[in-house]
Amino acid sequence: MYKLLIADDEPIILIAYKRTLNKSISGLEIECANNGQEALVKFLADPNSYDLVITDNNMPKMTGMEFLENIQKYNLPKILISGTLNYQIIQQAEQYGISKTMEKPFESEDLIKIVQELLGIDESQ
Repeated sequence: MYKLLIADDEPIILIAYKRTLNKSISGLEIECANNGQEALVKFLADPNSYDLVITDNNMPKMTGMEFLENIQKYNLPKILISGTLNYQIIQQAEQYGISKTMEKPFESEDLIKIVQELLGIDESQ
């Protein structure tokens, strides 16, 4: 069983990510947050329970980058998703130990493959 935390301020996106991942990868427990601040509170309540974090960058209250900056000391894979990836964001991502960056829009298969890769899941499962 792998536990994921996904943060995005668009509920329809959260539902789509959750459905896509649960349909394609067995053994996932997915917790959702509506912004970076909520994600940080959930994460810090039990940081060792999470195996992977996925966050959108552009969110109210706290951006995804700010959330990831706050949890950079924790050794787990992190994915930053943004509609506007640029050199500065990619540099910051590397500085904060972010495993992967993804630019919207992307195919759901790409997200599935990256999650499988970061969790060390054999694609044939």
